[in-house]
Amino acid sequence: MAVSMALVVFVGFAPSFYLSPWLDPSSGKSTIPVFYFHGLIFTAWMLLLIAQPSLIAMGRVTDHRKLGIAGGMVAIGVVLVAVYAALEAATRPLMAARPPKDLAFVGVILFGILMFALLVGFAIAFRHKPQYHKRLMLLATINLLQAAVVRLPISFPDIFGPARTFLFADLFILPIIAWDIAVLRRVHPATLWGGLAIVVSLPVRFWVSETELWLTTAHWAVDSFK
Repeated sequence: MAVSMALVVFVGFAPSFYLSPWLDPSSGKSTIPVFYFHGLIFTAWMLLLIAQPSLIAMGRVTDHRKLGIAGGMVAIGVVLVAVYAALEAATRPLMAARPPKDLAFVGVILFGILMFALLVGFAIAFRHKPQYHKRLMLLATINLLQAAVVRLPISFPDIFGPARTFLFADLFILPIIAWDIAVLRRVHPATLWGGLAIVVSLPVRFWVSETELWLTTAHWAVDSFK
């Protein structure tokens, strides 16, 4: 799961980040430093997502726990830098007029970051219950995968509107469900409630982000950030 998600992230962000030095300047890469730092810290998160279960598979539980402390710090960095990057994006000339639909989508992104923080928080709280811990960590990452999915060089069916790439990313929940059923003969509670939280929260995120309260708050936040 971790490797497959890392591949999606690599392919999605290859033109603008991973392979940008070798690609044409018109490929869409950014020159704003915070976006590169955002890419680096999320890359660190993906590497940890691969390293941590690998350590468990090798029986190196103590090393897994030590690295977990660094993982918690990286997760905090992912949240803080992602919020900063989202606000920075909202102040760019392309969004200078800040039409409501753009500020609404910033809200969808920020609420997604909040969901990541909640899922990682629960994963850390359940760190002594491995079956909960590992599923919640995977789900937290799946929750942020849309940013890479939307950049994949493929065409998505024009259904479900802007939510379609989110739903495509959420398909990564299905292998966890399949594993649960094959091994446990039931869907694990962490998979069930964490997966439902991700999927059900999506329309809520879009709805809240279009409310007058959010748009007013977003205008204030972006103007203060500038």
